[in-house]
Amino acid sequence: MNLLLRSLTVFSNRFRQFGICATVGFVAGNIAGFFLLLLFLAQGGTALILTSNQALQTVLILTLFDVIVLIFFLVALSRYKFSSVLLPTIINCLLTCSVTTFLVSSLSLWLWSIIVGMLVGLIIGRLLCLLSCRLQGEVTHGLH
Repeated sequence: MNLLLRSLTVFSNRFRQFGICATVGFVAGNIAGFFLLLLFLAQGGTALILTSNQALQTVLILTLFDVIVLIFFLVALSRYKFSSVLLPTIINCLLTCSVTTFLVSSLSLWLWSIIVGMLVGLIIGRLLCLLSCRLQGEVTHGLH
């Protein structure tokens, strides 16, 4: 948990440049990676091979937990409207948890799952920010 808090502190200043989608993706990937690491350690540190059913269950549970945590932060603490952040948060968390779980389990990167989750979440979140701006017809300069 300490690693999670330190990584959030280190990268927090950079998030303003990437946008809220990338921040949400980063946090979702961080949480997903943390729980995947806990799953690995709970199994005694032996390489896990997830069946497709287990992988799907893992993704859905991680997504649900991420959405609950992030909706709390976005609505209760950051004062975003619930209706404006619910669907984007679900999509971002679902994509981030799916790709993170797939990469960690298929490449056996269990010990690196937090780092993988952070990077996957940041990339997916940034791509979703860019897609959102393009769909809304906004012109983006730099990393807005």
